Amino acid sequence: MNKWVVSVGVCLLWSAQAASAQEPGLAGRTDIVLQDGFEAADWYTAWGMSSAPMNTSIETDAPLRGSSHLRVAVAAGDNYGTSFGFNFADMGMAEPDEVYFRYAIRLGPTWTTEGGGGGKLPGFGGTYDTAGWGGRPSDGTNGWSSRGLFWQPETGRASGATRVGYYVYHADMTGTYGDNWYWAGGSIGAGGTLERGRWYQVECYVHNNTPGANDGVLRAWMDGDMVFERSDVRFRDVERLHVERVWFDIYYGGTWTAPADMVLDFDNAVIAWGYIGPVADAPPPPTDAGTGPTDGGGSPMDAAQADGGPAVDAGEGADIEGGCGCRVPRGKDRGSAGWLALAWAAMLGRRRGRDAACARRS
Repeated sequence: MNKWVVSVGVCLLWSAQAASAQEPGLAGRTDIVLQDGFEAADWYTAWGMSSAPMNTSIETDAPLRGSSHLRVAVAAGDNYGTSFGFNFADMGMAEPDEVYFRYAIRLGPTWTTEGGGGGKLPGFGGTYDTAGWGGRPSDGTNGWSSRGLFWQPETGRASGATRVGYYVYHADMTGTYGDNWYWAGGSIGAGGTLERGRWYQVECYVHNNTPGANDGVLRAWMDGDMVFERSDVRFRDVERLHVERVWFDIYYGGTWTAPADMVLDFDNAVIAWGYIGPVADAPPPPTDAGTGPTDGGGSPMDAAQADGGPAVDAGEGADIEGGCGCRVPRGKDRGSAGWLALAWAAMLGRRRGRDAACARRS
């Protein structure tokens, strides 16, 4: 894809969230696809939505940075937090084969895994409404995903401590549901756990595999320290499967449900072609950052199931592919800023129609 086209598209995205404060530490970077500090009332427009996704609100209690943050609520006896994403094609961009995604997370005061095994956190998806979630196994031709994972800690569950990692549907999986690949080290320690009431900065990276080869990469950083790396994943055997979306998915379960009303807080989300790093209050030195997707292929990752077994995904048929499975026709790249502006307006119109259709089908 032409870098100039990507840059114009990014400018359009930023104009949709003009009220959001920009991070000084990202100043001057040309590889930023999206940054959202959840400062604007209409923050969701930068993600391609015409209304706020379910169970979300903007709150002002002790954000990591700025004056507000995103809150996702999970009600007692329910599975759903929320599910939305930055769908590259729907935003008029070529689907990449590698991307970085950073966000800050804070467990709420009543957060616990006492209700069951665990659930899903933000990550990446290439499911194409076909496979790679909800008990639809990946076979290399139908879809994949590498969402974040939360799980019971080895000790201290009553304290709210929560183990984290990747929950991955990949072409070498052997079960019906995704595999748990846990993180460890840095600020989350050897047990790989988050504590209640503290902000953590998570950065995820995926590099799609060469079709049919086990050379895909997954990495994760916590507060700037690498806590996970694999370079042998096989997400796909066909060229047409890319990184379809950065997937902001919060789901409690499995077959279990939340034992109490709980919240998760998020702040300072960034999508970029190069490594982002923790929030900084000063511009970084110049760097050779990534340049974004091309029309060529890329590369992903694979792993063994960790102890404790796979995170059961049963009953997750509505574990939402774009809200209800509705999709928008993919955009096509054009070398014109004027076309991109029109495409942006048309996309929002299509999104409103999609939201209405989802409401009718829910």
